[in-house]
Amino acid sequence: MRAEDCDLSEIASVPLKTSNIGHVGVPVVVAGQEFSLLIDTNATYSTLSSKMIRRLGLSKKSFPDERMINVGSGLVVAKYVKVDAMEIGAMRLKDHEFGAIQSELYIPGFDGVLGLDVLLIHDVEFDFANNTLRIISENHCPGHVVYWTDDGFAVVPLKPPSFLALNVQGALDDKPLGVFVDTGVTKSSMNLEYVEQLLGFNEMSAELAPAEERRTFTYPFKKLAFELLEMRNPQILLLSQKKKSSDPDVPLWNTNLTLGLDLLRKLHLYIATKEQMLYLTPPALI
Repeated sequence: MRAEDCDLSEIASVPLKTSNIGHVGVPVVVAGQEFSLLIDTNATYSTLSSKMIRRLGLSKKSFPDERMINVGSGLVVAKYVKVDAMEIGAMRLKDHEFGAIQSELYIPGFDGVLGLDVLLIHDVEFDFANNTLRIISENHCPGHVVYWTDDGFAVVPLKPPSFLALNVQGALDDKPLGVFVDTGVTKSSMNLEYVEQLLGFNEMSAELAPAEERRTFTYPFKKLAFELLEMRNPQILLLSQKKKSSDPDVPLWNTNLTLGLDLLRKLHLYIATKEQMLYLTPPALI
């Protein structure tokens, strides 16, 4: 690439709106009407609520197969609607199919979900310190994306297939583990039984403390690291999920850390879609 091709080209910059309970979304415009869509990097497909679909007068259609859509909270059977045009800031999304999901599955205050099918069309930058989501052209020189700081940064590969989930490698108290980047949840969490195995303690450990919810616990982790970037004393909710099946093919536990908004807000993220890389730095106020 020529030197001038290395420059980043911004497609859209939109404000991140935070709900009363801490979820984040962005405003979108369809047919002259403004709506608010939850940003969920754990949702494979973008979806619209039945209420939003009725307001727009759209017709639901059935998928050729009985398609299951991951809406972040789980898999559901869905129909779909086609939206002729949606404005996400200056970005114009044309003729896109959205899953049609019952409104009661949505978090209050949002009219739908923007999932990875839209978020990964281009590069996307999460600037939590300045409450901004930026959509940036994916056509740039590899590695030339961290413009907001002159300090160091971490860069970790996205594990394939990235269109299903943002899964990267991290380390918790120096023990390697998989990490799901999930903007659809407000709290970071992990399976208690797996953490006990990973770090070598048990449920009788004096450092393990019960949390507010039933069968949840906290533990004084020292650090969560992505390469040289370290988050000190991360607060991670531990969920006890004792194995209920004797079938050896049934996983004993989820071995990934779900990185929710409580910790993501302490980072600045850039997802480079062509490179299949995630760039991370501490937040930077502009």
